[in-house]
Amino acid sequence: MSPQTAASTSLHAEALLVSLNGGIVFAIAILMSSVAIASGTQGMAGLTQAVLFGLLSIGAWAYLVDGITEKIVYEKDSLVRKSLLAGTTSASLANAERVVLKYEGLNLISGVESITVFYRDKKTSRIALGPCWRRRDIDAFLQAVVQADPSRDVLITKE
Repeated sequence: MSPQTAASTSLHAEALLVSLNGGIVFAIAILMSSVAIASGTQGMAGLTQAVLFGLLSIGAWAYLVDGITEKIVYEKDSLVRKSLLAGTTSASLANAERVVLKYEGLNLISGVESITVFYRDKKTSRIALGPCWRRRDIDAFLQAVVQADPSRDVLITKE
C-alpha cells in the first residue's frame, strides 16, 4: 500500500502479507504447523517432536501476525512504528541530518528493513521493521515525509 495522507501533517504506510519475506514467513508457519500436527498423530513416540514443532509454529505465527499489523506513521515531527505484539517505537526527525533505509535480511533482532535516523549531534535512532514490508512502499513513505516538510534538510539514502 502506498503512503496515505490522513491529515496535512499525518502520513502512514502499512505492512502487507503480500511481500516476498511475508510469504516466506507464512510458508514457514504453515510448514511448522503441519509438522507439529503430523508428529502429534504418532502417539507417544512423536509427543516430544509435536511439542517442539508446536512451539516453533506458535512463534512463526506470532512473528507473522506482528509483521502484518505493523504500520509506520509520521506524526508530530516523528516516525512512529506500531504493531500488535511489539508495541510502539519512534524516532524524532527534529535535528535529523540523514535517514537511511537498510535491508537487514530475515533477522528477528534487526528487523528485515531498518530505518536509521542520524542526527547532527552524531546520535542515532533506529526503527526495525518486520518481514511484511515491500521496500518500495517504505521508500515512497519516506519520500512523502520529506516532501511534507520541504524546509527540513534531510537526506534519504538506501543501503
